[in-house]
Amino acid sequence: MLEHLKSHLKGKVVILGIGNSLRSDDGAGSILASRIKGRVSFVVFDAQISPENYLDKIIKEKPDTILIIDAVDFQGKPGEFRLLETEEIRTANLFSTHNASINLAINYLQTYITVDIIILIIQPKTIALGEGLSPEVGMALQKLEDCFKGAKMKTLAVFLLAVFLLLNISGCAPLVIGAVAVGGVGAYAAVSKDTIQGDTDKPYDLLWNAVLTVSRVRGEVKLEDAARAYLELQAAGSYAQIHLIRMTQTVTRVRITARKMHRYLPDMKLAQDLFTKIMEEAK
Repeated sequence: MLEHLKSHLKGKVVILGIGNSLRSDDGAGSILASRIKGRVSFVVFDAQISPENYLDKIIKEKPDTILIIDAVDFQGKPGEFRLLETEEIRTANLFSTHNASINLAINYLQTYITVDIIILIIQPKTIALGEGLSPEVGMALQKLEDCFKGAKMKTLAVFLLAVFLLLNISGCAPLVIGAVAVGGVGAYAAVSKDTIQGDTDKPYDLLWNAVLTVSRVRGEVKLEDAARAYLELQAAGSYAQIHLIRMTQTVTRVRITARKMHRYLPDMKLAQDLFTKIMEEAK
């Protein structure tokens, strides 16, 4: 399935994630888009529940392929995902809270551009009110995220070696990766030259409050989105993005990206410091 997905991502690709993150697994498309945006070679839009607001932006990109991602009940197993052609989404016996929006979006796009449109559907376990993904859908999103990023590292040792080499080649200070006080889960690691992340079982609300407290002390908050648990911060000549991602009902991923505003170089020291301070604050 993943290889089939990759084979469709040809030419200039635009990805449109749709979903309501306040309705559990219904937010899958939106959450996946937010995770990969800026970290893949494709143009990515996180439309949340308003795909119509992004259609003209997509048209301006003049893509060869559009991939729409959404949670759809196709009577599969929770976390199962399938790839559909445009006509299949119109004729198949499927249920999505966004069916009308998807069909309208497809019709509008095909009126103005000639493009291959495919839909990646993910079977939800629940779309009841509430934040957080089910474990099954959380695992599915991780697989898809790795697929989009082209992740090929199979062991942590290979991963750490690659990060070390990248940092030395770029002239940046080597990154120290180790145990921190993260409520029993235990470590953070680099996922790129400017980003670290780690998983914790600390309460989600407590973590978000810690993010707000630490950010306001360290610098000037430029963007605060409580619904997505996303914050942008300017501090000491650098710019940081902090994002909390619910992996399961009890585990939250803390992802921090930091770059120096001058020449836009990575600022891993700031990212590490923010991560540590947030964990300490979330007691």
